[in-house]
Amino acid sequence: MVTSFDLVDIERRTGSDPAALDVVLREIGLRDGLPVQARKARTLALGEKVSGRSQTPQWLRSPQLVFTIKDPLPDLEL
Repeated sequence: MVTSFDLVDIERRTGSDPAALDVVLREIGLRDGLPVQARKARTLALGEKVSGRSQTPQWLRSPQLVFTIKDPLPDLEL
């Protein structure tokens, strides 16, 4: 996981590169202290920015695949 954060505490990020989204977060204005609705809207903008795909109402209403990673992947030696 490169960067992970919780919408309740956006400034506290973890992962192999917690600062990887800093520029994008500033561009879309996603930061701590915003009302919940503003955070949700900016989170959708973040999804569009990092995926390069528009999140249309049709896409948002359609079923999506979700995967939960419960354990980190093992270190593989090549």
